[in-house]
Amino acid sequence: MLDINFDHKQEIKYKMKNYLPIIVCCALFCSTNVYPQKYDEFIDKRDNQTYKIVKVGDQVWMAENMNYKMGVSWCFVNEESYCDTYGRLYDWYTATKVCPAGWHLPTDKEYIITQIMLISDIMKKVLFFGHLLKRDIVLAILFN
Repeated sequence: MLDINFDHKQEIKYKMKNYLPIIVCCALFCSTNVYPQKYDEFIDKRDNQTYKIVKVGDQVWMAENMNYKMGVSWCFVNEESYCDTYGRLYDWYTATKVCPAGWHLPTDKEYIITQIMLISDIMKKVLFFGHLLKRDIVLAILFN
């Protein structure tokens, strides 16, 4: 950790306020290798509903919740409008059967692989922006 005298702390605090919006914008909007740049579509032939899908690494994931009525399924607070917006809720048995042909619930391994890819990509960006911020703080201390 940097040992900063009191006079420089106020100046650094002021300069960091200027960087915060840039860091937040970059964290929210920077394109990455694993985040989708666009969604593809999948049409469920059982009811012709269209779902957004996205490729993450070598895996293809649905980017929306299923809304296919079967077995033990319901809408949040039993309001049909919630199903249209957020998809249906299923008991476990129905959830294992509701996926369209060629699709399945992710295995633990598939889920963990996707988490690792997303987290590592986020960490690369955080470390990069942290490096830039640290560099500018050190330069501010040395040359101001």
